[in-house]
Amino acid sequence: MIKPNRKFWERVRLVESGCLEWQGSMIPDGYGTFWDGKKSILAHRFAYEESNGKIKKGLVIDHLCRNRKCVEAKHMEAVTNKENILRGEGAGAKNNRKTKCPRGHDYKIATGGTAKWRNRICRKCDKARQSNKNDQGGKG
Repeated sequence: MIKPNRKFWERVRLVESGCLEWQGSMIPDGYGTFWDGKKSILAHRFAYEESNGKIKKGLVIDHLCRNRKCVEAKHMEAVTNKENILRGEGAGAKNNRKTKCPRGHDYKIATGGTAKWRNRICRKCDKARQSNKNDQGGKG
């Protein structure tokens, strides 16, 4: 019988970016899957654990290269799910990185030194909007 790790690496290809891309079966969201002889596991997790040991409970693997097919352990880091999401390119991550409101106010200054806002509207803009609303007799 072929050892799982040999079987695994036969399904990997080096690409120009330096990533080691999985060429085997994939799940719909773009991650590779691999049968380790007992169960189906995510290819990048198998590769990470082969190089770095078991992934600690509560951590997920972040692809630093942003390539879900990549199984290069040097391109991955074990982080919390929150950290992984905030490092990403999803709407929540992009929104979290904003430092200024659409009118250019620094969120930290406009909110009294803290990073609190309501629906990503800075308090300075919200206060001006409320003042304008009151000046118009509550219509507005």
